[in-house]
Amino acid sequence: MAPRKLNSLDRFLLRLLGRTRGPGGAVRDLHYMQEIFRFSISFTLLVIAPLGLLTTLALESIETETVANEVSRNERAKRIASRVQLELVETFERFELQLSPSLVANTVDINRLLDEVPALRGAYAFDADGGMVAPFTNPVELPVEDTLPMAWRKAMDRGLNLATRDNIPAAIDAYAEASTSTDVPSLVAEALLMRGQLLLQQNERAGLVVLDRLAQDRTSPRERRGFVVADLAALTYGLHLASKTGTPRVEGLAILERLVKDIHKRTWPSGLPNDGFVQRRALDVISPSLDPALRRLYETDLRRRLSLQFWSSTVFDELDRVRNRPVTAGTFTYVDEPKSLWVLGRAAETLWAFGFDHDALTKQLGRSIVETANEIDPDLTAALASSDAPFADVLARQSLAPILPELFVLVRPADPTALAQDRRRQRFARQFITLMAFIAAGLGALLAARLVLRELDEARQKADFAAIVSHELRSPITQIRLKGEALQLDLTVDDQDRQAHYDAIVAQAERLSRLVDNVLDFASIERGSKTYAIKSVALKPLLTLTARTMADEARAAGAPLRVNVPDHLPRVMCDRDAITQVVLNLISNAIKYGASGGVITLEAQLAPKGVRVAVADNGQGIPKESQDRIFEHYYRVASTSVRKKRGTGIGLTIVRYIVEAHGGNIGVTSSPGEGATFHFTLPLETPRGQGA
Repeated sequence: MAPRKLNSLDRFLLRLLGRTRGPGGAVRDLHYMQEIFRFSISFTLLVIAPLGLLTTLALESIETETVANEVSRNERAKRIASRVQLELVETFERFELQLSPSLVANTVDINRLLDEVPALRGAYAFDADGGMVAPFTNPVELPVEDTLPMAWRKAMDRGLNLATRDNIPAAIDAYAEASTSTDVPSLVAEALLMRGQLLLQQNERAGLVVLDRLAQDRTSPRERRGFVVADLAALTYGLHLASKTGTPRVEGLAILERLVKDIHKRTWPSGLPNDGFVQRRALDVISPSLDPALRRLYETDLRRRLSLQFWSSTVFDELDRVRNRPVTAGTFTYVDEPKSLWVLGRAAETLWAFGFDHDALTKQLGRSIVETANEIDPDLTAALASSDAPFADVLARQSLAPILPELFVLVRPADPTALAQDRRRQRFARQFITLMAFIAAGLGALLAARLVLRELDEARQKADFAAIVSHELRSPITQIRLKGEALQLDLTVDDQDRQAHYDAIVAQAERLSRLVDNVLDFASIERGSKTYAIKSVALKPLLTLTARTMADEARAAGAPLRVNVPDHLPRVMCDRDAITQVVLNLISNAIKYGASGGVITLEAQLAPKGVRVAVADNGQGIPKESQDRIFEHYYRVASTSVRKKRGTGIGLTIVRYIVEAHGGNIGVTSSPGEGATFHFTLPLETPRGQGA
């Protein structure tokens, strides 16, 4: 067969490729491109085109089907929506009937309502001025940090700093100074409380006197964080005595029980659960000695009040809006807010606001909707939706006003006629199968193309590898020959020059030996015949000796090698020669690609799963996109500065194989321009009696 003549496109590509690859490389790359082009054309004509044609025909053959709803089904849909709305109205009518007698008598039992009425999360009473009277009082205004007297703040800060440094006497004096620097009762009480707590550490009797005086103050104010000073004083007093034995412990438990009882009877401020925190701490201590029934009463009430406080904090802005709504006595007003539905009722001068959680209410309605739809027509489905929800395919739409005017019940067909259902199923199946076939073909084409490109690229890399290895072998052999001939012909100047020639011959021989070892190891790895003699090895001598071998080469490259290996490293399980080769390859790479004037570091340290060895340089670094590929065989970073360096592209492949064969792992950390750190781990020696 006559050779194919080059056309104008081939000549253009040869000229373009020849600029970077040379004449021989350009011809080889052109051949690769032609193979890829022929494969792509064949695959497109034989696979993609037929599949695309079949897919188009299949999709065009699928008919669009529309199922009309009959009048009777529309009527059933309206019945479902109307019944849900009616049930919601009846639910709240029952709530109003249940509530009316106690509302008129102003004897609303909040706890009973919260237990009995689903979705009810809070009940609040307001006086004629809009102030909250139950179950909490109006929020308490606490001192603002910026408005506190400067002298008091400085004395308090000084006391805190002194107490932190365990200078208790000076801290006590600072708090005493703070208590006399202002006439604001809450600030005076807070300073005295801090002083009393510290006095317990220095003079127990004096501290208890101060705390007892504060605890007995029935008009005690709240400190900056919102705690009642008397409560904190009583808690500190009681906990201190309860930590003792005998009579003091009994007295301490009695103080804590009185504290729990007082807080239980007290009405907390809205948005301030601090009283509950104090009660919880005291209750934890006295629980073992309390009557079980009384303990359950306290704990149940505490949980309910803390839960109500939390929920109240989430709807505080809504409470502010509804408390001023005009409500006529004997009637109920419904206010739909973003988080809650509020039912307002008035008894004499007291306004009651009952808050229903939107989420809980809609969940309850959702269950009712499902049950109603299944009862009237299982082929229909109903759901709640907001006013801006799309109404496509809706058979019935019913507002839930006046209770929830922003919500609607939407009824849609769940199962059209059996014939339409079968047609939809078949149409979907045809579409799905056709599309999956097309997608699978596309993915297969991409995968096949990628595999072919990878194989072609690997073939080119193997060809390049042979050329690189030949060059790498020739370079040290040439140097050995030149130095040897100089010695043979006695061309050296003196003994020092002669010794330099000998050293150069040894260095080039070592370089040649490493290259040959890498090539042989790579060949063994490729065949799968490489084995290792793994045994217990002391790592520091191995690393030190290996570093010493490479020290002169590193120094000659202008990047001295530093070793940082601690003496106490445990022994590891490895093949000594193989790990030596790993370290040699990593140091060689650091010398090759490190920056002149920089430093190469070899270090080792104990890691969670073994010993971590790292080699770091200050060179040009490795691009992020190449860091996952540098351990692949033949791969080299595609940059001009890297390509100018000699290298076979198999060193890191061998390193990865050896490390993984030892049960370790290897990785690299690098940023362009900031150097690179290669690190690997080796497993520790297994103690006797614990190995497999």
